[in-house]
Amino acid sequence: MVQRNNHTEVSIEEQFNKYIAHVFGTNDALYNQSLTNPLERKNNRDVDIHKILHGKTITGPLLLAPAPSLCLVHEDGELAVAKAATDKGVPFIASTFSSYTLEEIADVNEGGVRWFQLDYPNDSNIAKSFAQRAELAGYQAIVISLDASPLAGNESILTNGYANFAVDPFFIRRVYGKSRAESYFEELEEVAFKPSVTWADLAYIRDSVTIPIYLKGNFSEEKVKLAVENGVDGIILTTPNPSNDLLKVLNDLLGNDRTLIIDNSAVDSLGSAFGLGINLFVVSLSYIYGLVKEGKAGVEFAIESQLDNIKQSF
Repeated sequence: MVQRNNHTEVSIEEQFNKYIAHVFGTNDALYNQSLTNPLERKNNRDVDIHKILHGKTITGPLLLAPAPSLCLVHEDGELAVAKAATDKGVPFIASTFSSYTLEEIADVNEGGVRWFQLDYPNDSNIAKSFAQRAELAGYQAIVISLDASPLAGNESILTNGYANFAVDPFFIRRVYGKSRAESYFEELEEVAFKPSVTWADLAYIRDSVTIPIYLKGNFSEEKVKLAVENGVDGIILTTPNPSNDLLKVLNDLLGNDRTLIIDNSAVDSLGSAFGLGINLFVVSLSYIYGLVKEGKAGVEFAIESQLDNIKQSF
């Protein structure tokens, strides 16, 4: 079992900003955005923003992005987020490097919409096992990043977010007989991240599960064409400040049968994105701040705040 982090008496802002800087590195846009209080409620407009996503009704066009090792900011971590997502009717994307196992997260998210982000391990058996465990636990989609993971080499993330590895039979087989903790973590460092993920890796996972597969990362027109050729069901675009021309091209390439989701921190105006036909967004900063501040209740308030923002954009 992962040891939960014991939090010292520091301010909410300090704890939040430390986590953001630690996880997201030196991304100035994200870090500057984190310095303001993201929990603001606006006057509700009477707008129906419910969506149907892979046959499931969700409260609005909003998904909670994966964030690793959330026990670093709150002892309930992903469990609090998953419970809040269920109660508010929005999807939660669980991280490979969660502080609780994907099965534990699924247990508290019963009846909710949940996806699993697969940060591709450097062991195809473990990658396949994670994907199949997720489908068995009721996750409705797998998200794979083709970009190099920014978490690689992040010791704190590994030591606080190895729950999924600790119970996986293929990882257990690798560490069988290794009694020393440092040997265990050496093996974890060896297997946690694959240096580069290929289209063959994507095909391997696609053939291992029956649920939709999404790709996440920076995408050019050419890369989206390849994604479509390789049978993805959608993409999550994290390219900072994508041009309207790029968004339109990518949306057109994906067509009606595939879904384009964008990181709401990457665009200046939700209204302009809606105008281009983009109508699904992932968020992270606001709900992480809410988790730091008030646990599950803070996450719920953050979700309500983001839904208010979306309504104001119509």
